[in-house]
Amino acid sequence: METVTHALIDCNTACTVWKHSKFKDFFTTNRGQDIQDYYLQGLATLTKDELLLLISILWHIWNTQNTTLFKKSYSIENVEEFVMNYLEEYQEAQRINGADTPSADTSQQPSNSKPSSLHIISNDSISLFVDAALEHTNCVTGLGFVIKRGSNQVLASASIQKPSAPTSIFAEGQALLEGLSWCLSLQMQPNFIITDCLNLVTKVNGQWQDNSALSSLVSKIRQSFSNFPATSLHHLS
Repeated sequence: METVTHALIDCNTACTVWKHSKFKDFFTTNRGQDIQDYYLQGLATLTKDELLLLISILWHIWNTQNTTLFKKSYSIENVEEFVMNYLEEYQEAQRINGADTPSADTSQQPSNSKPSSLHIISNDSISLFVDAALEHTNCVTGLGFVIKRGSNQVLASASIQKPSAPTSIFAEGQALLEGLSWCLSLQMQPNFIITDCLNLVTKVNGQWQDNSALSSLVSKIRQSFSNFPATSLHHLS
């Protein structure tokens, strides 16, 4: 019978995950210990953020141990990226939920939260709305695009399917990139592009980059925006 330590540290899949993560040296140093000591060593030597990532990777390895996830469109070398994006999306959702749920002490005070991006849309403005949906059963990602004049008049719409994306933010990034390409093919120059993924908007509009597949996708999106000099990207809150 496979032990928990073997499943999380010593099996071939787990070894590959750890060797391709930022914890490669930690794994090499502590591989001979059981899982309890492995975790305690993390408590003693890692920062709070690093420990959170370590625990999340342990969870991911355990959660996928008896599935075929690693045999699909997803590489085990990208587990750290997958988990980091998952944590970012969870933390973003927690922030949004906290902002939308006033406490008893502040419920009677005026809200300081940002208004919806829809307030920038005038009756004459052209906007591209993009969205994505992961369908895990069939291992596909559905991408949808709608061009509107004002808030209600639909000028054009389209949808496509792609192989399943590793994370929801990656899927939203694919929707944005494909939406930009679609607009270019229609010779449309929208004033605004709207997505409901705040994490993606922050990354595209900022200077974020690393060596991940998501960073490569964000770089392509930024390059595509050079075809739309008067277009701005916004989050639909």
